[in-house]
Parts: sequence; C-alpha cells; structure tokens
Amino acid sequence: MGIELTESIATYLRAKFKNEMAGAPARAAFPDHFSLLLLQECDHLVNVLVAAYRNRKTTSWAVDSYAAYLADTSPKSTGRNERYEEQIKKYLEGNILVWYMPACLLKPRQVRAMLLQSGIG
Repeated sequence: MGIELTESIATYLRAKFKNEMAGAPARAAFPDHFSLLLLQECDHLVNVLVAAYRNRKTTSWAVDSYAAYLADTSPKSTGRNERYEEQIKKYLEGNILVWYMPACLLKPRQVRAMLLQSGIG
C-alpha cells in the first residue's frame, strides 16, 4: 500500500492546491481510505502551501550577479559547483529559490518524525 498511498496523497494534494489557488468553491474529492487524521494533515499542508505561495518575496538581485559577487569576494567559500551552475542559473531566474513553511506538519506528525529520526520511534 506504500506507493499507492503516496500517489493517492499526492493526487489529493495537487487537486486541493489547484482548487484553493483558483478560489474554486468545490472541494477536492478525497479517497475513502484516508483516515480523518490523514485528511486533516493533507488539508493543513495545502493551507500552508497556499499561504507560502501567496506570500512570495522577490529579490532585487539576479542569481548570476550574486554568484559573481561571491566569486569576487570569497572565491574559496562560494559553495559553487561548476558542473551544475549554468543549469541552476537558467532554472532559478524568476523562480522560487526557497520555500519556508514552518509547521507544515501537524504536531503529532512532527513528534513521530523526530522520534523516528532520533532512533527512539
């Protein structure tokens, strides 16, 4: 059920996000096999994503200008990877650089994730 559940969750999240962004009054249909907790978690995650998307910030600088600045001021600590740099510059122009979404997971899921990560769970 692992990959099927993941695909089902992703499909629901995508549909709900699109509806929310479009201001559609219809709710995205969720699978019958979702638990109430899973549905709440998905809805919460979409609300956080919508809020993050609507609260976009832009920079006053271009990615390639920033890379050049780093190279000039601190050539040994730029963190640059010449192999991927040109592809990244092309991709990032006008696109989202970072998503910051505190509390995108509900508290019980955060606790379980931290316990699993620490080897306790």
